[in-house]
Amino acid sequence: STLLSSYYTDPAHICRHDVDDVNMLMLSGTGSYCPQLDNKSVTLSSLKYIKKDANYRTVYCHIASRVRSVLPFVKVAYPDLVGGESVSYDEPLNTKDRRTCRTKLLTSVERGLRQETATKEVSYDLDQLLVNMSSRVSRDLCNYDEQRVGVKEVSHSRLTFESRFESGNLRKAIQVGTREYDLMLCADVNSSEHCTWFYFEVSNMEAGVPYVFNLINCEKANSQFNYGMKPLLYSVQEAMAGRPGWVRAGADICYFRNAYPSSTRRRTYLSLTFTVKFPHSLDVCYLAYHYPYTYSQLLSRLWGWSQSVCRESVYLRAESLCQSLNFNETPVVTITAPSTYQNPIRDREVVFLTARVHPGECNSSWVMQGVLEYLLSDSLPIVRARDQYVFKVVPMLNPEGVINGCHRCGLTNEDLNRRWSQPSAVLHPVIYHTKGLLDYSVRVLKKVPYVFCDIHGHSRRKNVFLYGCSNQDSWLFSDRAQPDVPLDYLVLPNIMQNYSVGFSLPLCKFGFERHKEATARVTVWREFGVKRSYTMECSFCGWDIGMYKGNQLNTTHLKEIGGSLCAAIACLRDETQWRSQAAQITAQDNSGLLTTEKEVGELTIAESQEQSDSSSETEEEEGS
Repeated sequence: STLLSSYYTDPAHICRHDVDDVNMLMLSGTGSYCPQLDNKSVTLSSLKYIKKDANYRTVYCHIASRVRSVLPFVKVAYPDLVGGESVSYDEPLNTKDRRTCRTKLLTSVERGLRQETATKEVSYDLDQLLVNMSSRVSRDLCNYDEQRVGVKEVSHSRLTFESRFESGNLRKAIQVGTREYDLMLCADVNSSEHCTWFYFEVSNMEAGVPYVFNLINCEKANSQFNYGMKPLLYSVQEAMAGRPGWVRAGADICYFRNAYPSSTRRRTYLSLTFTVKFPHSLDVCYLAYHYPYTYSQLLSRLWGWSQSVCRESVYLRAESLCQSLNFNETPVVTITAPSTYQNPIRDREVVFLTARVHPGECNSSWVMQGVLEYLLSDSLPIVRARDQYVFKVVPMLNPEGVINGCHRCGLTNEDLNRRWSQPSAVLHPVIYHTKGLLDYSVRVLKKVPYVFCDIHGHSRRKNVFLYGCSNQDSWLFSDRAQPDVPLDYLVLPNIMQNYSVGFSLPLCKFGFERHKEATARVTVWREFGVKRSYTMECSFCGWDIGMYKGNQLNTTHLKEIGGSLCAAIACLRDETQWRSQAAQITAQDNSGLLTTEKEVGELTIAESQEQSDSSSETEEEEGS
């Protein structure tokens, strides 16, 4: 009843403080600086009592201790505490050994047939741990992994597991062999499905010996683990030795359907199995599906940027858009240049960026970090962009899912990217207020966003690409009857191809099916008339084009993608105007040296559609 309270029952209440901010930001008089907004860059309550000279670890623990979760946490994860990113060198894609996978598949079938005779010992049971906990942990959360390194568990010799930290996901670990473990993942909150994301701690290991991990209740029909992707490993001892970072680890990686029947589907579950050799004995290590990016990490970064930003050249404001279902603040960030008499803020275009509506798509948060870092930099293109645009950013649309280690949904077992057409103020407050902010900008301030982009992760394709909206490729006949202006939505993907080495124009798609109507991309395009409404998709795996071809994707690449998106937006208006003028001149001359605007658009769409249509995607495949 607490979660489903009528906290937001007034449809007219659209984040009142943020509306005032936008109102003053857009409608302030020429040269007005709105000094009441410039006193503090960050007004989030969870950051109020942090000292200015606090280090990142202190800030992170302070924030994480005040996060409200469904299950009680007992620690903060070490990689998140130190701001763990990828290693600095490139890592190649894995080469699949089909013979090994065939052997593992047969072994799985045999084990399913002789379950009653197999020797099993439970190493970790989250359900039992929660039953034994007398009350919710109220002390401040911290981390003692550095002190635990080198300490042997005297009660047993098997591996020790833990997942009771932010974004952690491991429900049960069962030892089925000397160094082999079957692992079960938690489903999304209030759901029995969406078991894909994993993030857990392992300790009490021996160095250099193979440990086999079998995640036995996966649900996706296929995975990039079959096409070169590797799990991630973080070693505390390596970090203490001055070599911090997530590394791609694992051998004999296979993903296949097993013999365990699913309780919610007619078919059986799938297994992800891999072998890991840990670099040190008695280390504390973490294994993850992809580079974790927690809610506390986002707030810690916002605090850091607010302390270091140059306020003479950058207007930065981070505040609470609304509270989530479990009463965690959802930040919204405004970035632009300070207002001047020659260039008042009210005359600038609005660019709206969002990310992380699906909590398991943590790569989208790394892209968003690259976006924010680039927007706050002193690079000449982005200095010009801040003069031209007001950037409104909602970096985490599903904080509850991120906090509680979900993969697809939040607390209501609903895909929030299918709720944009009619969001509930009670059940979907973040989507409701984000859409309300867009509505306020369009209908009250008369500012239709110049660009809207929702950033996602893609689990079945490599590289980076965009999905847009085209009248002629819509499922609806009335859309196809409307005139189409390809320049409106094709210029940004073409610019991105030049700015980002891993961007794949042939994978870009500009049509949409009926079941996509309630997604952010289509809703913003249809209801608010935003012609450049996109979904950006980033692979979990790696690259098969460009200079990074054959390598795994890492956090450096992801942040570069975010910077490339901002650089492309920075020159988008000038490029669009130039191409439009060129198309008009060509149409008048009819010289045949250049094609008309319409022909260019149709040709580009045809080329991208030719490859994107070759393998149709399901709802789970396409984040948008």
